[in-house]
Amino acid sequence: TLAEQQLISSGFPEKQIQQIWANNPDEYFERESVDNIFWHTQEQLKAAPGKPLVSVKELEANDHPEGATLIFIHTEDAEFLFAKTTAAFERLHLNIVNARIITSLNAHCLGTYTVLEPDGKPVGANPLRIQEIETTLLQSLTQTSGKVRPANYRRSRKLRYFNEPITTMLTNTPGKGYSTLEVNCPDQPGILATLGKVIADNQLRIVDARITTLGERVEDIFHLKDHKGRPIIDPDVERDLLATIESRLSERLAG
Repeated sequence: TLAEQQLISSGFPEKQIQQIWANNPDEYFERESVDNIFWHTQEQLKAAPGKPLVSVKELEANDHPEGATLIFIHTEDAEFLFAKTTAAFERLHLNIVNARIITSLNAHCLGTYTVLEPDGKPVGANPLRIQEIETTLLQSLTQTSGKVRPANYRRSRKLRYFNEPITTMLTNTPGKGYSTLEVNCPDQPGILATLGKVIADNQLRIVDARITTLGERVEDIFHLKDHKGRPIIDPDVERDLLATIESRLSERLAG
């Protein structure tokens, strides 16, 4: 592949490349660009084995005309991981405009986040800010406490939403070992951290996730398993989960 050729040309052994790729599901290669596969693999090959990895780079201008920053996180999958990560982004006041999260075959999380600063601009060539981002995220990934406390993000009046629709849906596809949660709501800082905390509070594990910002709304798709590794099939659990999500998001949007 093109990514493999680029990695070998950069001096990385083919055997080590294949060892990393052997753990990635087909969805990873279908969903990620050649540039991202090269970047992710390069960072994993350079990183200390067994340690969480956080890497920051600017998105190519042709991929996001106004500029954006990409953050790659690779770490062992664990309870509350998404909640801790999104809470850390919120403390950093970084707005997530797109995200892809995949669990590898050896139970590691590969998360790629597209983020912007509060003023809508990318992080840019700011070494101190990049160091702050990496340090904060690494601390969140290594904390042992299961408690997740999203930051109290102060919003201006124009970011308060009233009577905006929030839609949620949970589906189970025969033959799939997970449930699919879809959430569509107004985009606002802290929404993902709020969702992450609800998912963590319900002892659910994210297998895969896609977060997409569409104008002023955000569309989230999560593949979830319960604490026993099964889909969510109890109708009472499903009803309570969706009701809690809608309630917490409404509170968040109302400010």
